[in-house]
Amino acid sequence: MKLDIRKHGKLVNTYTADAYDLTFGTVEDILAALNIDELQKGDNAELVRMALKFVSSNMPLVRDLMKDIFCGITDEEIRLAKAKDVADVLIKVVKYAFAEIGKGATAKN
Repeated sequence: MKLDIRKHGKLVNTYTADAYDLTFGTVEDILAALNIDELQKGDNAELVRMALKFVSSNMPLVRDLMKDIFCGITDEEIRLAKAKDVADVLIKVVKYAFAEIGKGATAKN
């Protein structure tokens, strides 16, 4: 995952994360704030719309999540990130969470 930080249109920093080990609490918070039925049947445009809605109504959670994902990112840098870019990261995190949950459900004991 990648998050570009721009100030006045100029790139000032780029944060990347190859993988993210979601805690159960984070997954629980994200899933509680999203409509899972809509999420499962939505296309990418619908996913972006839902992610933007999630961002706007869950700012403290989103800020903490961005700090967990991108080591060293500051509150000011998060404020400078484009909302669509943050939404894209959230979509990737949710897809990753579903994939990991799916792996757990199909794993042999």
